[in-house]
Amino acid sequence: MKNKLAALLIAILPTFLFAQNINSEKLDTYFNSIENKNLGIGSLSIFKNGKEVYTKHFGQKIYLD
Repeated sequence: MKNKLAALLIAILPTFLFAQNINSEKLDTYFNSIENKNLGIGSLSIFKNGKEVYTKHFGQKIYLD
């Protein structure tokens, strides 16, 4: 399962990284799907020209009282 997820990320991320515009909605949908199906945890930040244009933390939920 982890190998499939890694292969999928390797296949999909270059499309987003080399695109002119970041489609936040598509990225959110993808990472929310991973989170909802308990397929993994992680964090992602995408920078363009030294400025963060997208950030997402997904997977494990932290509940604070």
